[in-house]
Amino acid sequence: MLNWLTRTALEYVARGVLGTSFDMHQEIEHPYAVSLKNFARIMTFPEFIFPRFFVLPYVKDLGTLGFRRWAVKMLPWKSLHILTDMVNVMHNTSVSIYESRKDAIVNQGELSSEPSKGKDIMSILLKANLAASEKDQLTESELLAQITMTFWGGQRSCLGFKFAELEMKIVLSSLLQRFRFGLSDKKIIWKMNGVNQPMAENSDADLDKYGLPRLQLPLRVTLLSDSD
Repeated sequence: MLNWLTRTALEYVARGVLGTSFDMHQEIEHPYAVSLKNFARIMTFPEFIFPRFFVLPYVKDLGTLGFRRWAVKMLPWKSLHILTDMVNVMHNTSVSIYESRKDAIVNQGELSSEPSKGKDIMSILLKANLAASEKDQLTESELLAQITMTFWGGQRSCLGFKFAELEMKIVLSSLLQRFRFGLSDKKIIWKMNGVNQPMAENSDADLDKYGLPRLQLPLRVTLLSDSD
């Protein structure tokens, strides 16, 4: 249910804002939608935290674009390669949408065959941009950024997000009716896993395969009886 709601919201944005379609009725989800949803999740992996803040700012403009792509490809880093593939899918899709909208505007007769009939926001923006003076025109890279930012904002306020939010509230309500939660008496340890997470340290006797104390959530959970 959540997956179809999210895909429906993506299709509405694609048609109303960009004047295109991602064929949400197809069984296989569009590669752009898959990449968009997984990109933010992978970027929170602990292995990306240090490079994002302490390495990327100093190397992002190093050499040419071709050199940087070659350097990334040569690194023995599987997660980075997966992330690169996602970026390529999103960029290539954005370029394809931009070129198709631009061609449709230049050839006015093609607008009638578009999903939005030429009334989408991107078509209006492109028309205004083409009519503007050279110094006031947005560059191609800025226009491409508008396409990507449209979806980044949409996925945080779409009906799929609201449905997921409602599901979480229902689950939380069900848990509070059946369990009582309290803080653990054990030592609290803050563990970095994309975000700081409080964990409770177990006894030294309970060790993991690396010989380190196992960590658990710092909560004491009590099952409520019917009389409670």
